[in-house]
Parts: sequence; structure tokens; C-alpha cells
Amino acid sequence: MILEGRVAWIFPDNFDIDFIIGVENISVMDNEVLKQLVMKNYEPDFGEKVREGDIMVAGKSLGYGHPHPMAMRGMRGWGINTIIGESFYQTFYRGELAAGSKIFVSPNITKKVERWDVLYLDTDKPILLNKTKGTELELEPIGKYPLHIMEHGTLDFIHAINSGKIS
Repeated sequence: MILEGRVAWIFPDNFDIDFIIGVENISVMDNEVLKQLVMKNYEPDFGEKVREGDIMVAGKSLGYGHPHPMAMRGMRGWGINTIIGESFYQTFYRGELAAGSKIFVSPNITKKVERWDVLYLDTDKPILLNKTKGTELELEPIGKYPLHIMEHGTLDFIHAINSGKIS
């Protein structure tokens, strides 16, 4: 799988994803409303700057706290479903992987990229490049099950296991 996109935002360590839409909005269920709430407290015109395929970058333990799915549903509404972080809170990782996010670990990425840098990721090699700076970044190995879920989706993954295509 090959992914390429701009760094739309860099989250600090221990970032609670509820802040993406505002804690007061975690009960909102309408996807269009969630999309409009994304990053409003940080950058009111965020939606005008991002585009489908952009990538989120994060420090350590992204998703710390209560990993409510609404914030990431709002991000996916903008077409942002790839996250490369230094580490992830485990319930966030599992929940977002199941929801269709593509999640990768790259130690020290927040020190090696800037907002709007273009990143290129090839899971077959595996390789992660900062095309803007012309540098290669470390990418932790990806297990075959998470990679299959990212490539094909959760239901297809379950079907592949049940049909013997994955052992």
C-alpha cells in the first residue's frame, strides 16, 4: 500500500483526541456537524486548508484519555484517515484501526517533519520518506493483521481469516 499526503497537523504528546472537536461536542452524532467542528478551537479555517489524503502526525500516546470516536469521524469527513505517530494509546489504536484509519508508528517523527511537509509511505518496502526535506524516517514494522485491515477494511479482514486466506 502506498500513501502520500501533506502533514495537516502535528499533535503534541499525550493529546486527548476529544480536543479535536471540543470536549463539549463528544455527544454529537451527525458526521457533517462533526466535520465542521474539527480543529475549530485551534484554527477556525482548518477545513479550508486541508484536503483529502492529508496526514496527521502525533507525538507519544495520541488518544490519551477517553478515545471517543467522534473526533476521528470528523477528521475522516475531511478525508484525513492516516495517522503517523510516535506511539498511540492502545484503545485509540484498536478502535481507529477498526474504524478504518491507517495508523503507523515512527519514533521521533514530530522532530523531523513540519506542517505541510509531504510524506510518502510504502508498506511493501516498508519505507517512510519526508519528500519535502528529502529525508527517510524510521518506520516501525507493521504486523500482517493490522496491515491487512488497513488495506482491505475490517469486514474483509474477518472474511479473509474465515476463508483461510490469512492464517
